[in-house]
Amino acid sequence: MLTHQFTTPSLTKDEEDNLLPPVNQIIADEVELFFNTWDQSKLTAAEVELYLLNRINNRLLSENAVNKLKGARAYRTIQTFTPAVIATCILKREMPYTGLLGESEATAALVTYCNNGPDEGLYVPAEHQIRLLAREYNYSISPRELNAVVELVKDSVPLLTPSEDGDFVALANGLFDLNTKELRPFSPGIMLTSKASVAFNEEATTCPIIDGWSVDEWIRELANDAPPPEVEQLFGKSSRLSSVPVMPSTRQCCCTHRPDPTERGHVR
Repeated sequence: MLTHQFTTPSLTKDEEDNLLPPVNQIIADEVELFFNTWDQSKLTAAEVELYLLNRINNRLLSENAVNKLKGARAYRTIQTFTPAVIATCILKREMPYTGLLGESEATAALVTYCNNGPDEGLYVPAEHQIRLLAREYNYSISPRELNAVVELVKDSVPLLTPSEDGDFVALANGLFDLNTKELRPFSPGIMLTSKASVAFNEEATTCPIIDGWSVDEWIRELANDAPPPEVEQLFGKSSRLSSVPVMPSTRQCCCTHRPDPTERGHVR
């Protein structure tokens, strides 16, 4: 049986000095430096394209000048961002909390954390948003390149791990802590895909009666009219969960149900 042994080639100092960095390495270095030295909160996607594209091209031209590269050996400037650069920009700027939701990376759906609007605090489908953002970084991007951006994002994010913490209930305006009975801000560290439409109201003292239906009476019925101390404690502040009206037909009071374990998790 033949075996092959591979050894690192021995180069002279002159040969090492003549080694040129691959163009992908140059681009990756400039992208990293750009994000480490520029305040991204003050830049639009169009400005990122302008400044970063010029930064990359200036580096390529500088390498040509320093190494006296001409003709076929010279680096060529780039006219638009590559899919890899666009995917990096999106993950570092607009979608830092993005991951895969499912049993395996092969079949999982791409989701991202939403920090504003009606879906605030939830992980929502991300692919459409990625495609829209990609066009902001390259207006003339092709469908093939768009698909490449999505695939690169998928390859760069982790599989979200369900959390075993059942002490939070997702309400319209935050996370209700069942232990402290306090409302806490949404967090990307707690992975939710749905939340109740009712909001926690610290100032409320009684639950409203809607068309003859009372949340308080409903809770007593669930507790068989003789709630043990732990049930009393669990529902102690139920009246504060109804600043948004709840229709009697839905019979929803978020504090009476813990979220499904499959809908909670954290990003690794």
